[in-house]
Amino acid sequence: MAILPRRALRNVAAGGAAAAVVTFMYYTFSQTPAGTSAGAGAGAGAGAGLPHANLPAAAATDAPHPHAETTPWVPKKYLDGCDMQPPSTRAPRLFPYGGKANLGRLAIMSIAHNIGRTKMQAVREGIEDFGHTVFKGDYQVFVFENDSNDCTAAALAEWRRDDPGRVHAITERLNAVAPRGVDHNRRISMIAQFRNRALRMLKEHKDKFDYVWVMDFDMLPWKAETIATAFRKSLPDWDMVCANGVMSDWDLRYYDAFAYRSAAFPKSLNDLPQGKYFGLKGYVMSVMKGAARSVDSDPSPVDSCFGGMALYRGHLFDDCKYESNDGDCEHVHLHQCMKKHNPKASFNMLPSMKLVYDLDQAELAGYGVNMGNRAHKA
Repeated sequence: MAILPRRALRNVAAGGAAAAVVTFMYYTFSQTPAGTSAGAGAGAGAGAGLPHANLPAAAATDAPHPHAETTPWVPKKYLDGCDMQPPSTRAPRLFPYGGKANLGRLAIMSIAHNIGRTKMQAVREGIEDFGHTVFKGDYQVFVFENDSNDCTAAALAEWRRDDPGRVHAITERLNAVAPRGVDHNRRISMIAQFRNRALRMLKEHKDKFDYVWVMDFDMLPWKAETIATAFRKSLPDWDMVCANGVMSDWDLRYYDAFAYRSAAFPKSLNDLPQGKYFGLKGYVMSVMKGAARSVDSDPSPVDSCFGGMALYRGHLFDDCKYESNDGDCEHVHLHQCMKKHNPKASFNMLPSMKLVYDLDQAELAGYGVNMGNRAHKA
């Protein structure tokens, strides 16, 4: 049976990406009924005319949401039967940091669906610790969430309540989900469109950001110190660094082969028959093994990578957005655009920024990994 990258298999809710979108300075909750438009411009933009798996018009556009930044609360029916928890009294954990200083302002952007309260809390704590230590509190979080049924919306609402003015999000209930049966090209096109809805908010915000941190919320817990290695003084200047996203704590193969491109591994799904691209003896496995690096290795130059998160110089997004009309990874198209407008930009996979994917035993077994009883340690 062909083995597909988990990013390509992930369930995608029709109103947002497979995860929530963290952008710059928005946190709004609004309702767009299934089958209605999200506002003027629905269906327009770079993705117009692409297949969207019978999505409502609101989900097939990257147009700005008409109710952005107007409703700092969540309708009770969006809370999935979850009671709001008391306000958090946790203070950010400031850790020893001797890295680069005066970095400016940070924006955090992501996509999320069915992340759950536990993971949302871990992400929140990691962001707060990193943002207050490395960026001295000068950061903003933006999240797009849709169609979750596991307290994700409630966790976001609590975060916004506890940190108003910094945390911003849009929650939508479109009552349309694209399950795994949707064909590959259509799924990736949808993910690109959903990411663009967050990116559009980011670009329309009044503030400019020196760095943009794009992340997936569904990784296993990580420590802020791990992300801070991107700003250590000994590291050469970079324009983009992505995470060293591995299979597990004991299998250090690089998992996100779909987004990975380098001089040694330049091929995409469109360059090879599926039988030679996927599978235990396919091209994907060669990438996963060849891209693997120990955490103390030097940065590895790439043309594209993600691995669960990436840090960018903010200006790289000025002329670019996510696209995928050919089934190739949306991160690859974004990075190609960035390189086109910034030919000398330095892109690297940073081995010290190690993350672990949250793969179940069936997924690990499909890649020849015996999970056993070993527990993950952040």
